[in-house]
Amino acid sequence: MLVAALVLASCGGANDTSDQTPDTADTTSPVPTTDAAATDTDEAFTSDMCAALDQDEPPSDLADLVPPAFADAAQVLMNISSSFSSDESSIAPEFIDQLADPEAEAALAAFADAAEHGCGQSESTDGIRFYAQMSGFAGPPAQPDYCEQLATVLSLEASDADSAVALDVAIDIAPVEHAEVLAVIQVLITAGDRELPDDFDPTQTFVAAGGLGLYAEARCGIADSFATMLFAAAFLSTKDGAPGEQASGIGMAPESANPAAATAALPAGSDLTFEVFEIDLEQDGRYLVSALVPAGWERRERSFGASFGPVENFGFIAELTIDSGCDGLCEVTNWEARLNGPVGYITRYREGSELIVDRPTEGAPGIVMMKPGFDDFVEGIVIRWANWSNEADRYFSCDFRLDNDDIAFADAFVAACEAAQPGWLTGS
Repeated sequence: MLVAALVLASCGGANDTSDQTPDTADTTSPVPTTDAAATDTDEAFTSDMCAALDQDEPPSDLADLVPPAFADAAQVLMNISSSFSSDESSIAPEFIDQLADPEAEAALAAFADAAEHGCGQSESTDGIRFYAQMSGFAGPPAQPDYCEQLATVLSLEASDADSAVALDVAIDIAPVEHAEVLAVIQVLITAGDRELPDDFDPTQTFVAAGGLGLYAEARCGIADSFATMLFAAAFLSTKDGAPGEQASGIGMAPESANPAAATAALPAGSDLTFEVFEIDLEQDGRYLVSALVPAGWERRERSFGASFGPVENFGFIAELTIDSGCDGLCEVTNWEARLNGPVGYITRYREGSELIVDRPTEGAPGIVMMKPGFDDFVEGIVIRWANWSNEADRYFSCDFRLDNDDIAFADAFVAACEAAQPGWLTGS
């Protein structure tokens, strides 16, 4: 899709979204109003409320913890953040309608103002304000010709000869605030960031792109466009000049992966060998890895990272995927803590079935996990998350699937994944 090219042009990478649903009894609360916003917010926000609001992963019952005047607004935010599906990357339509309601923008802005007044400015209050601004983008009524063109834009590949023409048409008929972000998208997919204006604001582009997706889904009925554009917009916000700590290791060449351990772990009598592949995971020279891939396996089409599959001798489910990930954050953080947090990727991976393997990686901070698939295959993953300065904005992942008939090769695939050398974590 065209949106995937936007991600690649702006920053790249993969993200993992939560498939958790709120623990609250009522997730279909009414659209928030501002009638009660005149309460004394200095007293309304206690230190415990501020602490809950400022957690990396706010509690699912946040709506019960904030002042009653802002409970509905908080519930809308929790509904949106909690309803991402790791399989479909979609948000429930009723939650989209809540955020796109004409009164939501003012209610969320009031929530942000009150939280900032009572708790001080923080990433959390900024985030609430961003959602308020996204809600405002959904304000213009549906225009059939623009909606039709927007659907065309969101469905095209960037390499398609019609993509530039489709964007030109959309810009000409779009509401003014939409035309501006469409123009930025056009530059990003055609020339990357080389021709962006000096005053390019990645944070505001993040908000605008998310708002454009909200309009596309709520007003035009283009399914999943809000979640998709949020995914793309998250990468826009990590471009140079965006807030956040500067990551180290980006662009560093990796050492060559050593196949010795993987080869030693192969079952007796196997003629499988591993080849060293140098991979640019995000196709921009920033996240480079030297990885081991079974000889003869073919690279498969994939927007991010690299995926390989067998031509013969293995079951149809067999696959090896090398990737960088950011768990939806894409900035320097404590990856071990985030990935093991309440809705972190490692936490979610452990859910649903008992792990066959669950141990630290050898020689570097990370984890090895393996578990049964459905009835006929096994899957495993190796994640590494820290570099020498602990200032990485991506973690590394290497995962595989094997039919149960090929489970004897699992140890070799684990060893191959552990032998990979992600340059931004290990380069020098």
